[in-house]
This record gives sequence, structure tokens and C-alpha cells, in this order.
Amino acid sequence: VQTTPPGEHWLRDIDYQRYAESEAEMGWLNGSLTLNLPRPADGKVVSARLGERFEQGVRERNGRIGHLKLLVVGPTGSAKVSVTHVGEKPVVDGAFTGPADHFQVTVNIRATLPPEELANIVHGTLGYFRETDQAEAVISAINAFRPGAPKPTYRYRESSG
Repeated sequence: VQTTPPGEHWLRDIDYQRYAESEAEMGWLNGSLTLNLPRPADGKVVSARLGERFEQGVRERNGRIGHLKLLVVGPTGSAKVSVTHVGEKPVVDGAFTGPADHFQVTVNIRATLPPEELANIVHGTLGYFRETDQAEAVISAINAFRPGAPKPTYRYRESSG
């Protein structure tokens, strides 16, 4: 990118119909939730467990992950969790200075599942934490959808000169 001038062979006309068909296969989910634990826990462990449960939900439904991202914020730190393939262990980046008993979680998932299935995965994950950890888990916002076809304002076309 730094050595090839704009407009050279690496930048091709995009097939927006094919792009739209690929996008239509993906469900998207954006959400925010709060997880309150009865006992303080290591934030990185909680973050990894959340990522594992979301990945497992996609895998059990035979979906494929485009991306699964979490931002987990507690009073002692924060972590970013990412998973890009089914069967992959979550990558947890961040630090907590000590245990915490409540976390704000932002969820962003793109996967080859219907939007309602992605919402079910979130609800199931929270149910799991309620059962195993006696956690109080509250969804403050959830938006699951399929994206519309792209309608670019500008399109690049190779010059014929």
C-alpha cells in the first residue's frame, strides 16, 4: 500500500452484487449488558469465559464467525476479547489490577446465523452465568439484524487509458 500509487492494479472495481449476497448471509448483533457477580472474580477470566460461551453458541448452531468482539470494563480494568473463527480460543487483551464483582460488556458479533439466533446466543450466555455463577445479568441494549445492500456514494473504476 505504501509503495503502490493509488489506482494501480491492486485496486479493482468491486462487484457490489456479490458483496451484497455475502453480507446477506451474515447476521449482525450489537449489544450492551451488565454482569454482576456475588463474589469478585478476575476480569480476564470472566472476559475469556464470555468469549468462549459466545463462540460455543455460534459453533453449536453450525455458524461461521466473521468476527466476535467484546469489550469488558470493570472497576479494576478492562479487556478486549476477539474471536475470528469457530473453534478458536478467545484472544483477551487488557489488564485488571484486581478482582471485580461487576462488569459492563459491549458485544459485537457478525456470524452466518439469523439475527434472532445471535440474540438467543446472548440470552443463553447470560443464562449460563446466572446458573453457574449466580450472577445478575441484564441486557441494556440489543440490536440484531441483517445488513442491507451497500450503496456507495463513490465507486472506483480503473481508467482505460
